Amino acid sequence: MLSILRSPTPQALAKALDLLDRDHSILAFNERVLDWACRAEVPLLERLRYLCIVSSNLDEFFEVRAEPHVAAQLAGDLQGVYTMDSFAALATAANALVSRQYALYNDELMPAFEKQGIKIVSHGDRNQVQRRWVKQYFEREVRPLLLPVALDPSHPFPQVANKSLNFIVRLGGLDAFGRDNEIAIVKVPRVLPRLIRMPDAVSGRHKLFVSLSSVIRAHLSELFPGRDVGQFSQFRLTRHSDLAVDEEDVTNLRTALRQGLQHRHYGQAVRLEVSAGCSEYLSHFLLEQFELPEQALYRVHGPVNLVRLTQLIDLVNAQSGLWYLVLQPVGFVVFLIAGIAEARRSPFDLPEADSELVAGYHTEYSSMKFALFFMGEYLDVILISAMVTTLYLGGWHGPVLPPVVWFIVKTMAVIFLFVWSRSVLPRYRFDQLMSFGWKILLPLATLNTLVTAILVVS
Repeated sequence: MLSILRSPTPQALAKALDLLDRDHSILAFNERVLDWACRAEVPLLERLRYLCIVSSNLDEFFEVRAEPHVAAQLAGDLQGVYTMDSFAALATAANALVSRQYALYNDELMPAFEKQGIKIVSHGDRNQVQRRWVKQYFEREVRPLLLPVALDPSHPFPQVANKSLNFIVRLGGLDAFGRDNEIAIVKVPRVLPRLIRMPDAVSGRHKLFVSLSSVIRAHLSELFPGRDVGQFSQFRLTRHSDLAVDEEDVTNLRTALRQGLQHRHYGQAVRLEVSAGCSEYLSHFLLEQFELPEQALYRVHGPVNLVRLTQLIDLVNAQSGLWYLVLQPVGFVVFLIAGIAEARRSPFDLPEADSELVAGYHTEYSSMKFALFFMGEYLDVILISAMVTTLYLGGWHGPVLPPVVWFIVKTMAVIFLFVWSRSVLPRYRFDQLMSFGWKILLPLATLNTLVTAILVVS
């Protein structure tokens, strides 16, 4: 009986703790999620979604769970819960999971998408027409937002935000001031889309996309005129972002939370992702700048942020080929009528008193006040027309003409409907209008929502 109650040996206790390791359990869970992306019977877009889910989970894992392991590795700790061995085991498991992700992405998912006419086109695979379009897009949309920084004593290494896309470049020659500053950093704003769809005029019958990193990589030399662009690589840094506030140690919890949210993008670096072709010189330079051990470096064969591939799912399912007006005619009609009511256009501008028969509730106003009321009304009409164009009329998509021209033409057509309805439709009594809204529009919108949900789920 005493042998049963005897305390466990240290070896047995260590083995039990290994089985209860939360960090490795999280990685094991994500391996099971990744298994769903590997199954051929799962729809292709859903397989890509599972891949993106794993990448998002890994980002959160490193932001919350990895900092103690990295700190133990840097401090050389050999005892305790977090040690150099625990960091090495964690890095090995995470690297294996990331390698599986990119192997699946390159060897199975992208070839399968290409068979369906969907392809992310690299710079080497683009023809002259496509390269010309990419160059125009770079000059128009990307270059104005980029600010390359060549490092020198007056320009130290810039602050790199958490999970942001960046480029490191090794330059040859001298700059305009005769300085030999060979390392430059290009920070890419988050506002830029990571995937851009090529227009039908240059992609033909296929759905072709270009990644933002590929667009910038193809035009890096234009960011450094007069310099020779040698080695370069995209990189992405993950920082510790866990928000922990002790309510007993702070006098103002609101201020402490605000300051924590402001600084969480620049916490302790825990992971560095670079392209597989990144040179040893550039990778070691980045590791030294961010004070990271060698095992915190992850070389990836593809985009450094697979989470942004969720845009591909949205773009593939977008209404560039078939407008939502065709798929959702009832929703279009209900939305348009609701927009007319929101803009207080006829027949939803019912007078409420005899004195308002001339100009509605604007009768008591004159001069500039009257003009401001009508400016607000017509701005409302323009805004709702733009929303209708975006949601139901294919946005700016259209053949031959530039996208902005198509967007303006479609918006003006909807504005014409607003003006036409005021001239043609009769004015209803208040009870008729309420009956129309409650007995027709509301049941119709509800039925349309239920039918759409059933079709989507099935």
